Amino acid sequence: MTNSAVSDQERARLEDRPHPPKRTLKVELLGDLWRGKTFSGIRLKGHWLTKAGFPAGQNVTVSILSPGVMELRVFTESEDVPSRQARLQIQDRIDEALTRVTNGGL
Repeated sequence: MTNSAVSDQERARLEDRPHPPKRTLKVELLGDLWRGKTFSGIRLKGHWLTKAGFPAGQNVTVSILSPGVMELRVFTESEDVPSRQARLQIQDRIDEALTRVTNGGL
């Protein structure tokens, strides 16, 4: 076993410890720098996602709540139609407000 190898017991101990509810991630510059076609990206990955209720294979909805604030939720098809419509109407209002703020008006 090399110094970089982790035993199964150590791995299990590390996976069972509590994970902090807050993570600091870097917003990356992605795309084609040469052509100037770039965009922002955030990579979310790790065992902590599963423990936080985001199992692999699930769809998520991403809602922009305000500039610099977003919300991730596991998408469930069991959401009833009135609740979904109300949530989408609120999100539309938020999107409209963000557009006004971004364009310099309130």
